[in-house]
Amino acid sequence: MTRLDAVSASLACIGGDLLASTVVELMEPGRDMIRRSGGEWCLDMADVDRVSSAAVALLLDWMRTAQQVDVSMTVRAVPERLLPILRISDLEGLFAEILVAEA
Repeated sequence: MTRLDAVSASLACIGGDLLASTVVELMEPGRDMIRRSGGEWCLDMADVDRVSSAAVALLLDWMRTAQQVDVSMTVRAVPERLLPILRISDLEGLFAEILVAEA
């Protein structure tokens, strides 16, 4: 089961499978969270299981929303299996701006 939970106004956790069959239902709730965040929004992906290019599309949509409403967006605990998709899509540079390195 895929889920998006608001931990606070500026932090959300996403979990489950981020596939073409699951991300569409998450788009608008994520956009709403970004709009209500108060200027900063962090997405924690620690509980994500499977990913596909649809996960990248979802993140791009949320990045665009954040830019439109002047919200600083970061993403932490990015699944390792998402990184090859970013590389093959030539999106590493774009995502480098928002991905938070784990300490």
